[in-house]
Amino acid sequence: GQTRYGGDLSTKLGDRTTIRAQFDREENRGRPPLVNNNIVDLLTPRDPLTGLVDNDLRTVTLGVQQRIGITTLDLDYVNRSRQDRLALDPKQADVASDQIRSRFNWPLTPTVTLRAQNEINLSNQQDLVYPNRSALGIDWAVYPGIKLGINQNFISSAQYGDTSYTSLDFDSSYNLTSSTKVTGRYSLSPFQSIGSVGMQQGFVLSPGLKLDLNYDRIIGGGTTVTTGAGQQFAQPYSLGQTASSLGTTGGDSYGIGINYTDNPNFQANARYEYRNSNLTSSTNLSAGVTGKLSPALSALFRFQQSTAANQVIRDAGLGATSNIKLGLAFRNPASDEFNGLLSYQYRQNPSLLPTSILTNSGTGSEDHTLALEGIYAPDWRWEFAGKYALRNSTSYLDQSLTAGDTIGISQLRATYRLGYDWDLTGDARWLNQFSSGRNETGASLEAGYYLTPDLRLSAGYSLGAAADPNGSRNASGAYLGLTVKINELFGGFGRQQSAPAQQQESQVKNISPQAPTPPLERPISSPAPVSTPTPAQPLTPIQQPTLTQPQESKAP
Repeated sequence: GQTRYGGDLSTKLGDRTTIRAQFDREENRGRPPLVNNNIVDLLTPRDPLTGLVDNDLRTVTLGVQQRIGITTLDLDYVNRSRQDRLALDPKQADVASDQIRSRFNWPLTPTVTLRAQNEINLSNQQDLVYPNRSALGIDWAVYPGIKLGINQNFISSAQYGDTSYTSLDFDSSYNLTSSTKVTGRYSLSPFQSIGSVGMQQGFVLSPGLKLDLNYDRIIGGGTTVTTGAGQQFAQPYSLGQTASSLGTTGGDSYGIGINYTDNPNFQANARYEYRNSNLTSSTNLSAGVTGKLSPALSALFRFQQSTAANQVIRDAGLGATSNIKLGLAFRNPASDEFNGLLSYQYRQNPSLLPTSILTNSGTGSEDHTLALEGIYAPDWRWEFAGKYALRNSTSYLDQSLTAGDTIGISQLRATYRLGYDWDLTGDARWLNQFSSGRNETGASLEAGYYLTPDLRLSAGYSLGAAADPNGSRNASGAYLGLTVKINELFGGFGRQQSAPAQQQESQVKNISPQAPTPPLERPISSPAPVSTPTPAQPLTPIQQPTLTQPQESKAP
Protein backbone atom coordinates (compact mmCIF):
# COMPACT_ATOMS: atom_id res chain seq x y z
CA GLY A 1 0.00 0.00 0.00
CA GLN A 2 2.97 2.36 -0.28
CA THR A 3 3.97 4.40 -3.35
CA ARG A 4 7.15 6.46 -3.46
CA TYR A 5 8.56 8.56 -6.27
CA GLY A 6 10.80 11.58 -6.67
CA GLY A 7 13.51 13.32 -8.63
CA ASP A 8 16.61 15.41 -8.08
CA LEU A 9 18.65 17.92 -10.09
CA SER A 10 22.15 19.26 -9.43
CA THR A 11 24.52 21.57 -11.27
CA LYS A 12 28.01 22.93 -10.63
CA LEU A 13 28.58 26.66 -10.40
CA GLY A 14 32.32 26.11 -10.25
CA ASP A 15 34.96 23.59 -9.33
CA ARG A 16 34.02 23.77 -5.64
CA THR A 17 30.35 24.83 -5.57
CA THR A 18 27.30 22.68 -6.36
CA ILE A 19 23.63 23.54 -6.02
CA ARG A 20 20.88 20.93 -5.97
CA ALA A 21 17.12 20.49 -5.71
CA GLN A 22 15.16 17.38 -4.81
CA PHE A 23 11.48 16.41 -4.65
CA ASP A 24 10.06 13.26 -3.00
CA ARG A 25 6.51 12.07 -2.39
CA GLU A 26 5.32 9.14 -0.31
CA GLU A 27 1.72 7.88 -0.34
CA ASN A 28 0.54 5.27 2.16
CA ARG A 29 -2.77 3.51 1.58
CA GLY A 30 -3.96 0.29 3.13
CA ARG A 31 -4.53 -1.51 6.40
CA PRO A 32 -1.87 -2.23 9.03
CA PRO A 33 -1.45 -5.81 10.31
CA LEU A 34 -3.07 -7.04 13.51
CA VAL A 35 -0.86 -8.70 16.11
CA ASN A 36 -2.26 -12.23 15.90
CA ASN A 37 0.06 -14.79 17.48
CA ASN A 38 -1.81 -16.93 20.03
CA ILE A 39 -3.77 -20.13 19.60
CA VAL A 40 -7.12 -18.48 20.36
CA ASP A 41 -6.64 -15.98 17.54
CA LEU A 42 -5.57 -18.76 15.16
CA LEU A 43 -8.65 -20.91 15.78
CA THR A 44 -11.03 -17.94 15.62
CA PRO A 45 -11.71 -16.77 12.06
CA ARG A 46 -10.89 -13.09 11.91
CA ASP A 47 -9.41 -10.57 9.54
CA PRO A 48 -5.60 -10.43 9.87
CA LEU A 49 -5.77 -6.72 8.94
CA THR A 50 -7.16 -3.99 11.11
CA GLY A 51 -7.68 -0.26 10.86
CA LEU A 52 -6.79 1.93 7.90
CA VAL A 53 -3.79 3.98 6.76
CA ASP A 54 -4.32 7.01 4.52
CA ASN A 55 -1.52 9.59 4.61
CA ASP A 56 0.87 11.46 2.34
CA LEU A 57 4.31 13.00 2.80
CA ARG A 58 5.83 15.53 0.40
CA THR A 59 9.43 16.66 0.81
CA VAL A 60 11.15 19.51 -1.07
CA THR A 61 14.88 20.07 -0.57
CA LEU A 62 17.01 22.99 -1.86
CA GLY A 63 20.68 23.04 -1.02
CA VAL A 64 24.24 24.03 -1.82
CA GLN A 65 27.54 22.23 -1.29
CA GLN A 66 30.80 24.15 -0.89
CA ARG A 67 34.28 22.66 -0.70
CA ILE A 68 36.75 24.67 1.38
CA GLY A 69 40.18 23.13 1.17
CA ILE A 70 39.82 19.49 2.18
CA THR A 71 36.57 20.11 4.05
CA THR A 72 33.01 19.99 2.71
CA LEU A 73 30.09 22.14 3.90
CA ASP A 74 26.44 21.36 2.99
CA LEU A 75 23.50 23.66 3.67
CA ASP A 76 19.94 22.53 2.84
CA TYR A 77 16.44 23.94 3.24
CA VAL A 78 13.87 21.15 3.77
CA ASN A 79 10.11 21.60 3.55
CA ARG A 80 7.92 18.68 4.64
CA SER A 81 4.15 18.48 4.32
CA ARG A 82 2.27 15.61 5.98
CA GLN A 83 -1.42 14.90 5.51
CA ASP A 84 -3.18 12.23 7.56
CA ARG A 85 -6.82 11.99 6.55
CA LEU A 86 -7.61 9.57 9.40
CA ALA A 87 -5.85 11.31 12.30
CA LEU A 88 -8.01 11.81 15.39
CA ASP A 89 -6.00 14.82 16.55
CA PRO A 90 -6.62 17.83 14.23
CA LYS A 91 -3.09 19.10 15.01
CA GLN A 92 -1.63 15.95 13.39
CA ALA A 93 -3.98 15.81 10.39
CA ASP A 94 -2.08 18.44 8.38
CA VAL A 95 1.48 19.32 9.45
CA ALA A 96 3.87 21.50 7.42
CA SER A 97 7.38 22.07 8.73
CA ASP A 98 10.46 23.99 7.57
CA GLN A 99 13.93 22.88 8.55
CA ILE A 100 17.50 24.05 7.98
CA ARG A 101 20.02 21.22 7.78
CA SER A 102 23.77 21.81 7.83
CA ARG A 103 26.53 19.23 7.51
CA PHE A 104 30.30 19.47 7.82
CA ASN A 105 32.90 16.84 6.82
CA TRP A 106 36.56 17.24 7.73
CA PRO A 107 39.15 14.53 6.83
CA LEU A 108 41.54 14.82 9.77
CA THR A 109 43.82 12.11 8.35
CA PRO A 110 43.58 9.77 5.34
CA THR A 111 41.77 7.28 7.60
CA VAL A 112 39.85 9.48 10.07
CA THR A 113 36.97 11.80 9.13
CA LEU A 114 35.09 14.14 11.46
CA ARG A 115 31.36 14.67 10.75
CA ALA A 116 28.98 17.23 12.24
CA GLN A 117 25.28 17.76 11.44
CA ASN A 118 22.64 20.11 12.76
CA GLU A 119 18.88 20.18 12.02
CA ILE A 120 16.78 23.13 13.24
CA ASN A 121 13.03 23.56 12.75
CA LEU A 122 12.03 27.09 11.70
CA SER A 123 8.23 26.83 11.76
CA ASN A 124 5.91 26.59 14.72
CA GLN A 125 4.72 23.19 13.54
CA GLN A 126 7.41 20.57 14.01
CA ASP A 127 7.58 17.30 12.11
CA LEU A 128 6.86 14.32 14.38
CA VAL A 129 9.60 12.20 12.82
CA TYR A 130 12.34 14.84 12.30
CA PRO A 131 12.89 16.86 15.51
CA ASN A 132 15.62 19.38 16.26
CA ARG A 133 18.81 17.34 16.25
CA SER A 134 22.56 17.80 16.47
CA ALA A 135 25.05 15.03 15.81
CA LEU A 136 28.80 14.70 16.04
CA GLY A 137 30.58 11.63 14.71
CA ILE A 138 33.92 10.15 13.69
CA ASP A 139 34.51 7.63 10.89
CA TRP A 140 37.69 5.59 11.16
CA ALA A 141 39.01 3.34 8.38
CA VAL A 142 40.73 0.89 10.70
CA TYR A 143 42.02 -1.22 7.80
CA PRO A 144 41.25 -1.40 4.09
CA GLY A 145 37.70 -2.74 4.01
CA ILE A 146 37.06 -2.20 7.74
CA LYS A 147 35.25 0.94 8.98
CA LEU A 148 34.21 2.04 12.44
CA GLY A 149 31.84 4.93 13.22
CA ILE A 150 30.87 6.56 16.53
CA ASN A 151 28.04 9.11 16.72
CA GLN A 152 26.72 11.28 19.55
CA ASN A 153 23.17 12.59 18.98
CA PHE A 154 21.38 15.41 20.83
CA ILE A 155 17.58 15.71 20.37
CA SER A 156 15.30 18.57 21.43
CA SER A 157 11.59 18.62 20.53
CA ALA A 158 8.14 18.74 22.05
CA GLN A 159 7.56 15.03 21.39
CA TYR A 160 10.92 13.56 22.44
CA GLY A 161 11.98 16.20 24.95
CA ASP A 162 15.65 16.93 25.59
CA THR A 163 17.71 13.76 25.35
CA SER A 164 20.89 12.37 23.89
CA TYR A 165 22.21 8.95 22.89
CA THR A 166 25.32 7.33 21.47
CA SER A 167 25.39 4.94 18.51
CA LEU A 168 28.15 2.69 17.21
CA ASP A 169 28.42 1.38 13.64
CA PHE A 170 30.86 -1.22 12.34
CA ASP A 171 31.17 -2.31 8.69
CA SER A 172 33.77 -4.60 7.16
CA SER A 173 34.36 -6.50 3.95
CA TYR A 174 37.87 -7.88 3.78
CA ASN A 175 39.50 -10.41 1.46
CA LEU A 176 41.93 -12.48 3.52
CA THR A 177 43.04 -14.31 0.37
CA SER A 178 41.91 -14.46 -3.24
CA SER A 179 39.36 -17.12 -2.23
CA THR A 180 38.52 -16.08 1.36
CA LYS A 181 36.24 -13.17 2.23
CA VAL A 182 35.11 -11.98 5.66
CA THR A 183 32.16 -9.62 6.14
CA GLY A 184 30.68 -8.02 9.22
CA ARG A 185 28.19 -5.34 10.21
CA TYR A 186 27.01 -4.17 13.60
CA SER A 187 24.86 -1.26 14.74
CA LEU A 188 24.39 -0.46 18.43
CA SER A 189 21.96 2.14 19.77
CA PRO A 190 19.48 2.47 22.68
CA PHE A 191 16.65 1.61 20.27
CA GLN A 192 17.98 -1.55 18.62
CA SER A 193 21.15 -3.58 18.33
CA ILE A 194 21.58 -5.73 15.24
CA GLY A 195 24.50 -7.04 13.26
CA SER A 196 25.85 -9.82 11.11
CA VAL A 197 29.13 -11.59 10.56
CA GLY A 198 29.97 -13.93 7.71
CA MET A 199 32.71 -15.78 5.93
CA GLN A 200 32.97 -17.11 2.38
CA GLN A 201 35.62 -19.65 1.43
CA GLY A 202 36.31 -21.10 -2.00
CA PHE A 203 38.41 -24.13 -2.97
CA VAL A 204 39.54 -25.07 -6.48
CA LEU A 205 39.40 -28.88 -6.46
CA SER A 206 40.43 -29.17 -10.12
CA PRO A 207 40.30 -27.00 -13.23
CA GLY A 208 36.71 -25.86 -13.55
CA LEU A 209 35.55 -27.59 -10.33
CA LYS A 210 35.06 -25.25 -7.37
CA LEU A 211 33.77 -25.79 -3.85
CA ASP A 212 32.20 -22.88 -1.93
CA LEU A 213 31.60 -22.68 1.81
CA ASN A 214 29.80 -19.88 3.63
CA TYR A 215 28.69 -19.05 7.16
CA ASP A 216 26.56 -16.12 8.31
CA ARG A 217 25.50 -15.13 11.80
CA ILE A 218 22.71 -12.63 12.47
CA ILE A 219 23.13 -10.96 15.85
CA GLY A 220 20.28 -9.31 17.69
CA GLY A 221 17.30 -8.23 15.61
CA GLY A 222 13.86 -8.88 17.00
CA THR A 223 10.23 -9.37 16.16
CA THR A 224 8.82 -6.32 18.01
CA VAL A 225 10.43 -3.54 15.98
CA THR A 226 8.37 -0.54 14.87
CA THR A 227 8.97 0.58 11.29
CA GLY A 228 7.38 3.06 8.93
CA ALA A 229 5.00 0.31 7.78
CA GLY A 230 3.87 -0.57 11.30
CA GLN A 231 4.93 -2.92 14.09
CA GLN A 232 6.82 -6.12 13.36
CA PHE A 233 6.01 -9.14 15.51
CA ALA A 234 6.34 -12.94 15.58
CA GLN A 235 3.45 -14.54 13.72
CA PRO A 236 2.47 -17.94 12.32
CA TYR A 237 1.27 -16.74 8.94
CA SER A 238 1.34 -13.59 6.82
CA LEU A 239 -1.23 -12.72 4.18
CA GLY A 240 -1.22 -9.92 1.62
CA GLN A 241 -0.14 -6.60 3.08
CA THR A 242 0.79 -8.19 6.42
CA ALA A 243 4.16 -9.29 4.98
CA SER A 244 5.56 -5.93 6.14
CA SER A 245 5.09 -7.09 9.74
CA LEU A 246 7.60 -9.95 9.51
CA GLY A 247 10.63 -9.12 11.64
CA THR A 248 14.29 -10.13 11.47
CA THR A 249 15.43 -12.73 13.98
CA GLY A 250 18.92 -13.74 15.00
CA GLY A 251 20.35 -17.04 13.87
CA ASP A 252 22.93 -18.93 11.86
CA SER A 253 23.15 -19.90 8.19
CA TYR A 254 25.48 -22.58 6.82
CA GLY A 255 26.00 -23.30 3.15
CA ILE A 256 28.08 -25.54 0.91
CA GLY A 257 28.03 -25.56 -2.87
CA ILE A 258 29.92 -27.14 -5.73
CA ASN A 259 30.13 -25.88 -9.33
CA TYR A 260 31.58 -27.43 -12.48
CA THR A 261 32.10 -25.08 -15.43
CA ASP A 262 35.15 -26.44 -17.24
CA ASN A 263 33.32 -28.05 -20.17
CA PRO A 264 31.55 -25.61 -22.51
CA ASN A 265 29.00 -28.33 -23.33
CA PHE A 266 28.31 -29.42 -19.74
CA GLN A 267 27.82 -27.42 -16.55
CA ALA A 268 26.54 -28.56 -13.18
CA ASN A 269 26.02 -27.14 -9.69
CA ALA A 270 24.60 -28.21 -6.35
CA ARG A 271 24.05 -26.40 -3.04
CA TYR A 272 22.97 -27.16 0.52
CA GLU A 273 21.91 -24.53 3.07
CA TYR A 274 20.80 -24.86 6.67
CA ARG A 275 19.34 -21.93 8.61
CA ASN A 276 18.67 -21.97 12.32
CA SER A 277 17.33 -19.42 14.81
CA ASN A 278 15.79 -19.38 18.25
CA LEU A 279 12.33 -19.54 16.60
CA THR A 280 12.69 -22.00 13.73
CA SER A 281 15.01 -23.82 11.34
CA SER A 282 14.92 -24.75 7.66
CA THR A 283 16.90 -26.65 5.05
CA ASN A 284 17.28 -25.70 1.38
CA LEU A 285 18.58 -27.95 -1.39
CA SER A 286 19.20 -27.07 -5.04
CA ALA A 287 20.92 -28.73 -7.99
CA GLY A 288 21.13 -28.09 -11.70
CA VAL A 289 22.67 -29.56 -14.84
CA THR A 290 22.83 -27.94 -18.28
CA GLY A 291 24.49 -29.55 -21.26
CA LYS A 292 24.48 -30.35 -24.96
CA LEU A 293 23.60 -33.91 -25.93
CA SER A 294 24.52 -33.12 -29.53
CA PRO A 295 25.32 -29.96 -31.52
CA ALA A 296 21.56 -29.42 -32.03
CA LEU A 297 20.08 -30.85 -28.80
CA SER A 298 20.58 -29.36 -25.34
CA ALA A 299 19.14 -30.42 -21.99
CA LEU A 300 18.41 -28.79 -18.65
CA PHE A 301 17.62 -30.20 -15.20
CA ARG A 302 16.85 -28.25 -12.03
CA PHE A 303 15.83 -29.33 -8.54
CA GLN A 304 14.85 -27.19 -5.57
CA GLN A 305 13.54 -28.21 -2.15
CA SER A 306 12.91 -26.12 0.95
CA THR A 307 11.58 -27.18 4.31
CA ALA A 308 9.09 -25.05 6.20
CA ALA A 309 10.12 -22.32 8.63
CA ASN A 310 7.73 -20.51 10.95
CA GLN A 311 8.22 -17.99 13.75
CA VAL A 312 5.51 -19.43 15.99
CA ILE A 313 4.34 -22.87 14.82
CA ARG A 314 6.75 -25.70 15.58
CA ASP A 315 6.52 -29.41 14.74
CA ALA A 316 3.25 -28.91 12.86
CA GLY A 317 3.94 -31.66 10.34
CA LEU A 318 4.37 -29.29 7.42
CA GLY A 319 6.39 -30.96 4.66
CA ALA A 320 8.89 -29.61 2.18
CA THR A 321 8.21 -27.59 -0.95
CA SER A 322 9.74 -29.22 -4.04
CA ASN A 323 10.18 -28.14 -7.64
CA ILE A 324 11.69 -30.25 -10.42
CA LYS A 325 12.23 -29.04 -13.99
CA LEU A 326 13.46 -31.10 -16.95
CA GLY A 327 13.72 -29.72 -20.47
CA LEU A 328 15.05 -30.46 -23.94
CA ALA A 329 15.68 -27.86 -26.66
CA PHE A 330 16.38 -28.51 -30.34
CA ARG A 331 18.06 -25.94 -32.57
CA ASN A 332 20.20 -26.86 -35.52
CA PRO A 333 23.27 -24.58 -35.49
CA ALA A 334 23.43 -24.77 -39.30
CA SER A 335 19.73 -24.09 -39.95
CA ASP A 336 17.03 -22.14 -38.15
CA GLU A 337 14.21 -23.85 -40.02
CA PHE A 338 12.82 -25.73 -36.99
CA ASN A 339 13.12 -25.10 -33.26
CA GLY A 340 11.50 -27.21 -30.56
CA LEU A 341 11.12 -27.25 -26.79
CA LEU A 342 10.00 -30.10 -24.51
CA SER A 343 9.64 -29.58 -20.76
CA TYR A 344 8.36 -31.37 -17.68
CA GLN A 345 7.76 -29.75 -14.29
CA TYR A 346 6.75 -31.17 -10.93
CA ARG A 347 5.66 -29.00 -8.01
CA GLN A 348 4.74 -30.02 -4.47
CA ASN A 349 3.49 -27.29 -2.17
CA PRO A 350 2.25 -28.36 1.27
CA SER A 351 0.50 -25.91 3.56
CA LEU A 352 -1.51 -25.70 6.75
CA LEU A 353 -4.84 -24.24 7.78
CA PRO A 354 -5.02 -22.56 11.21
CA THR A 355 -7.76 -24.98 12.23
CA SER A 356 -5.64 -28.04 11.28
CA ILE A 357 -2.67 -27.27 13.51
CA LEU A 358 -4.03 -29.20 16.52
CA THR A 359 -4.89 -32.29 14.44
CA ASN A 360 -1.51 -32.29 12.70
CA SER A 361 -3.17 -32.45 9.27
CA GLY A 362 -2.29 -30.23 6.37
CA THR A 363 -3.44 -29.00 3.02
CA GLY A 364 -1.44 -28.83 -0.15
CA SER A 365 -1.19 -29.58 -3.84
CA GLU A 366 0.85 -31.47 -6.40
CA ASP A 367 1.22 -30.53 -10.08
CA HIS A 368 2.65 -32.45 -13.05
CA THR A 369 3.03 -30.36 -16.21
CA LEU A 370 4.20 -31.63 -19.61
CA ALA A 371 4.64 -29.04 -22.37
CA LEU A 372 5.74 -29.17 -26.01
CA GLU A 373 6.18 -26.34 -28.48
CA GLY A 374 7.78 -25.84 -31.86
CA ILE A 375 8.32 -23.27 -34.61
CA TYR A 376 8.70 -24.30 -38.25
CA ALA A 377 9.69 -21.78 -40.95
CA PRO A 378 10.27 -23.36 -44.36
CA ASP A 379 11.19 -19.92 -45.76
CA TRP A 380 11.16 -16.30 -44.63
CA ARG A 381 7.52 -15.78 -45.67
CA TRP A 382 5.91 -18.65 -43.75
CA GLU A 383 6.06 -19.40 -40.03
CA PHE A 384 4.06 -22.12 -38.24
CA ALA A 385 4.04 -22.40 -34.44
CA GLY A 386 2.31 -24.79 -32.09
CA LYS A 387 2.14 -25.38 -28.32
CA TYR A 388 0.52 -28.04 -26.16
CA ALA A 389 0.61 -28.39 -22.38
CA LEU A 390 -0.97 -31.03 -20.15
CA ARG A 391 -1.23 -30.45 -16.41
CA ASN A 392 -2.46 -32.86 -13.75
CA SER A 393 -3.21 -31.27 -10.38
CA THR A 394 -4.10 -32.88 -7.08
CA SER A 395 -5.23 -30.92 -4.01
CA TYR A 396 -5.64 -32.52 -0.62
CA LEU A 397 -7.19 -31.24 2.59
CA ASP A 398 -5.92 -34.19 4.62
CA GLN A 399 -4.92 -37.79 3.99
CA SER A 400 -8.51 -38.89 3.32
CA LEU A 401 -9.91 -35.98 1.27
CA THR A 402 -8.35 -35.28 -2.13
CA ALA A 403 -9.46 -33.77 -5.41
CA GLY A 404 -7.76 -33.59 -8.79
CA ASP A 405 -8.19 -32.79 -12.45
CA THR A 406 -6.30 -32.76 -15.74
CA ILE A 407 -6.24 -29.71 -18.02
CA GLY A 408 -5.00 -29.51 -21.59
CA ILE A 409 -4.04 -26.28 -23.33
CA SER A 410 -3.17 -26.08 -27.04
CA GLN A 411 -2.40 -23.31 -29.52
CA LEU A 412 -1.71 -23.15 -33.27
CA ARG A 413 -0.48 -20.08 -35.14
CA ALA A 414 0.39 -19.45 -38.79
CA THR A 415 1.98 -16.27 -40.18
CA TYR A 416 2.44 -15.28 -43.83
CA ARG A 417 4.51 -12.24 -44.76
CA LEU A 418 3.13 -10.45 -47.81
CA GLY A 419 6.34 -8.46 -48.07
CA TYR A 420 8.81 -6.75 -45.80
CA ASP A 421 6.14 -4.50 -44.24
CA TRP A 422 2.86 -6.51 -44.14
CA ASP A 423 1.89 -9.87 -42.66
CA LEU A 424 -1.22 -11.96 -41.94
CA THR A 425 -1.57 -14.12 -38.82
CA GLY A 426 -4.17 -16.71 -37.86
CA ASP A 427 -4.37 -18.12 -34.33
CA ALA A 428 -6.50 -20.82 -32.65
CA ARG A 429 -6.55 -21.93 -28.98
CA TRP A 430 -8.31 -24.64 -27.02
CA LEU A 431 -8.49 -25.30 -23.27
CA ASN A 432 -10.11 -28.48 -21.98
CA GLN A 433 -10.80 -29.61 -18.41
CA PHE A 434 -11.29 -33.35 -18.88
CA SER A 435 -13.17 -34.51 -15.78
CA SER A 436 -15.64 -31.62 -15.49
CA GLY A 437 -16.35 -31.20 -19.19
CA ARG A 438 -15.38 -27.52 -19.21
CA ASN A 439 -13.69 -26.21 -22.34
CA GLU A 440 -12.85 -22.91 -23.98
CA THR A 441 -12.02 -22.16 -27.62
CA GLY A 442 -10.76 -19.04 -29.31
CA ALA A 443 -9.60 -17.91 -32.74
CA SER A 444 -8.32 -14.71 -34.30
CA LEU A 445 -7.23 -13.32 -37.65
CA GLU A 446 -5.10 -10.18 -37.84
CA ALA A 447 -3.05 -8.09 -40.24
CA GLY A 448 0.15 -6.38 -39.17
CA TYR A 449 2.22 -3.52 -40.56
CA TYR A 450 5.86 -2.87 -39.58
CA LEU A 451 6.51 0.85 -39.17
CA THR A 452 10.10 -0.18 -38.43
CA PRO A 453 11.66 -3.65 -38.10
CA ASP A 454 10.99 -3.39 -34.34
CA LEU A 455 7.60 -1.60 -34.28
CA ARG A 456 4.47 -3.39 -35.51
CA LEU A 457 0.86 -2.18 -35.69
CA SER A 458 -1.91 -4.76 -36.02
CA ALA A 459 -5.67 -4.97 -36.37
CA GLY A 460 -7.79 -8.09 -36.24
CA TYR A 461 -10.97 -9.87 -35.32
CA SER A 462 -11.29 -12.50 -32.58
CA LEU A 463 -14.03 -14.84 -31.40
CA GLY A 464 -14.31 -17.32 -28.60
CA ALA A 465 -16.66 -19.58 -26.66
CA ALA A 466 -16.75 -21.29 -23.27
CA ALA A 467 -18.88 -24.27 -22.24
CA ASP A 468 -19.46 -26.01 -18.91
CA PRO A 469 -22.26 -28.05 -17.29
CA ASN A 470 -24.10 -24.81 -16.47
CA GLY A 471 -24.27 -23.63 -20.09
CA SER A 472 -22.21 -21.96 -22.77
CA ARG A 473 -21.15 -18.42 -23.63
CA ASN A 474 -19.50 -16.78 -26.63
CA ALA A 475 -18.14 -13.38 -27.59
CA SER A 476 -16.42 -11.76 -30.54
CA GLY A 477 -15.10 -8.38 -31.66
CA ALA A 478 -12.38 -6.37 -33.37
CA TYR A 479 -9.15 -5.28 -31.71
CA LEU A 480 -6.02 -3.19 -32.30
CA GLY A 481 -2.49 -4.09 -31.25
CA LEU A 482 0.97 -2.57 -30.90
CA THR A 483 4.18 -4.62 -30.62
CA VAL A 484 7.58 -3.09 -29.98
CA LYS A 485 11.01 -4.37 -28.99
CA ILE A 486 11.94 -2.33 -25.91
CA ASN A 487 15.68 -2.96 -26.23
CA GLU A 488 15.69 -1.33 -29.68
CA LEU A 489 13.31 1.48 -28.72
CA PHE A 490 15.55 2.67 -25.87
CA GLY A 491 18.93 1.86 -27.40
CA GLY A 492 19.90 -1.47 -25.87
CA PHE A 493 17.63 -1.35 -22.80
CA GLY A 494 17.74 -4.69 -20.99
CA ARG A 495 20.42 -6.18 -23.19
CA GLN A 496 23.20 -8.24 -21.70
CA GLN A 497 26.74 -8.32 -23.00
CA SER A 498 27.54 -11.33 -25.17
CA ALA A 499 29.35 -14.04 -23.25
CA PRO A 500 32.96 -14.57 -24.33
CA ALA A 501 33.93 -17.75 -26.09
CA GLN A 502 34.22 -20.58 -23.57
CA GLN A 503 37.47 -22.44 -23.16
CA GLN A 504 37.88 -26.08 -24.05
CA GLU A 505 37.61 -28.75 -21.38
CA SER A 506 40.86 -29.26 -19.48
CA GLN A 507 42.82 -32.36 -20.45
CA VAL A 508 45.76 -34.07 -18.73
CA LYS A 509 48.44 -35.39 -21.12
CA ASN A 510 50.74 -38.20 -20.00
CA ILE A 511 54.39 -37.39 -20.72
CA SER A 512 57.10 -40.03 -20.93
CA PRO A 513 59.90 -39.51 -18.36
CA GLN A 514 62.60 -40.12 -21.05
CA ALA A 515 61.14 -37.55 -23.41
CA PRO A 516 61.80 -33.87 -22.83
CA THR A 517 58.90 -32.03 -21.24
CA PRO A 518 57.02 -30.23 -23.99
CA PRO A 519 55.18 -27.03 -23.25
CA LEU A 520 51.47 -27.16 -22.53
CA GLU A 521 49.33 -27.02 -25.65
CA ARG A 522 47.40 -24.11 -24.22
CA PRO A 523 47.30 -22.72 -20.67
CA ILE A 524 44.01 -23.28 -18.94
CA SER A 525 43.59 -19.60 -18.18
CA SER A 526 44.25 -18.42 -21.75
CA PRO A 527 41.38 -17.69 -24.13
CA ALA A 528 40.42 -20.11 -26.89
CA PRO A 529 42.46 -19.78 -30.10
CA VAL A 530 40.90 -17.77 -32.87
CA SER A 531 40.88 -20.80 -35.16
CA THR A 532 38.74 -22.81 -32.72
CA PRO A 533 35.10 -22.50 -33.82
CA THR A 534 32.85 -21.18 -31.09
CA PRO A 535 30.16 -23.78 -30.28
CA ALA A 536 26.61 -22.66 -30.87
CA GLN A 537 24.97 -21.48 -27.69
CA PRO A 538 22.32 -24.02 -26.61
CA LEU A 539 18.72 -22.94 -26.39
CA THR A 540 17.54 -23.53 -22.83
CA PRO A 541 14.00 -24.88 -22.41
CA ILE A 542 12.80 -21.65 -20.82
CA GLN A 543 13.55 -19.61 -23.92
CA GLN A 544 11.29 -19.32 -26.95
CA PRO A 545 13.03 -19.52 -30.33
CA THR A 546 12.44 -16.60 -32.62
CA LEU A 547 13.02 -15.90 -36.26
CA THR A 548 14.85 -12.87 -37.51
CA GLN A 549 12.94 -10.88 -40.13
CA PRO A 550 15.04 -10.28 -43.26
CA GLN A 551 15.91 -6.71 -44.02
CA GLU A 552 14.57 -5.12 -47.17
CA SER A 553 17.05 -4.25 -49.89
CA LYS A 554 16.65 -0.64 -50.86
CA ALA A 555 18.05 0.87 -54.05
CA PRO A 556 19.99 4.14 -53.77
